[in-house]
Amino acid sequence: SDIDDPLYRELAGRIAELPQDERRNLPAMMRLHWGRILGHETVVTIERVGSRVRDLKRGIGYLDGVELSDEYLDFQAGEKCVLQSRVAHYDPPPAGMPEARGVQLLGGNITDLAMNQGGAYAGLVRLTPEMICSGSIIRVPAGVLPQAAALAEPTACLLDCFQKSTHEVGQDAQGSILVKGCRPGGLACIIGSGSMALMAGQLATLDDPLLRMGRAREVVFIVRSQAKADLVRSILRDRPLQTVICQDDQMRKAVDAQYAPSCQDHFGKPFKGFDDVILAAGGPQTVADCHALLVPTGGRILAFAGTRGPCTIESGVWHYGNAAIVGTSGCNTRMMEIVLGLFARRSLQPEPLAGKAYTFGDLRKPGGIQAFFDDKHLRPCLEPNA
Repeated sequence: SDIDDPLYRELAGRIAELPQDERRNLPAMMRLHWGRILGHETVVTIERVGSRVRDLKRGIGYLDGVELSDEYLDFQAGEKCVLQSRVAHYDPPPAGMPEARGVQLLGGNITDLAMNQGGAYAGLVRLTPEMICSGSIIRVPAGVLPQAAALAEPTACLLDCFQKSTHEVGQDAQGSILVKGCRPGGLACIIGSGSMALMAGQLATLDDPLLRMGRAREVVFIVRSQAKADLVRSILRDRPLQTVICQDDQMRKAVDAQYAPSCQDHFGKPFKGFDDVILAAGGPQTVADCHALLVPTGGRILAFAGTRGPCTIESGVWHYGNAAIVGTSGCNTRMMEIVLGLFARRSLQPEPLAGKAYTFGDLRKPGGIQAFFDDKHLRPCLEPNA
């Protein structure tokens, strides 16, 4: 290549050295490791505002049908903003709901900062009219650190999953009474121990004055090692949680052996399963295995972790057990706004979940790229060179 950049040359060289089949499968592998695609979760500091930004008036995507306000368009140099990387089309809200936003449609995006706009991870980025008019430039509230704000996008994906899952907690003259999120006072299980698994533990036990969701009375993390169990306990030490250590194909046996006895001692009744199982790790077989962890009636599986591929399940769990599974494919902009509010109110605490910060200078050092991709402890981030 004629591009005189050691980082680019090393990446290009490593790709060129791959066997042909691995090189052909590289796009699919990148989707599996989506969180490591540079530019997908981006926080920016505004350096300069174009002279015609305030002339943009017609909203698109998330703001379709909305006239952009002067307050929103009053961007100032020095402001920190988090970017919604997916500028999606939205179904409009029902008539008579002027304050509501539409429902995000998957596929056929207007544009995508992470994949379709070059320079999403450059030192300087031009934010296009599409980004501005869609409300995809969201100001970071005072007191929220950039490393925390960078976690707004994946946290919003997770919150979207919680919001789409409901539990019936009673019935009245209007029919079923539904509560979003975990079953109130129920038992939740989280599979995984990465940053979003830990964030799921916070959402499952959320106590916020503005956002009302069901709050589990106890959360059980299924992890693969004692070190992971210790990590979960150290970061979520103020939450009601237990840990179970096992490999993926032994989950139900391990839960029965390691958790069920203490559950009965603690709550005075036998353990029959979890009301909610949140997948923050694993593959398609993990989805199938989760059905064995559910309560006999009304269990929910929240499939946050990216899974592709076939699996076999007993459909009667859904039908006769009144169970359900809900997934998420990227967050919508409203969820990002809500999450930033949760960060600002300290109802969610993302700082302990942010991994090591790297600069492009770090990546250009010998072994720097390998170190970044091997850093799987929490969620690493990239920062501008000093």
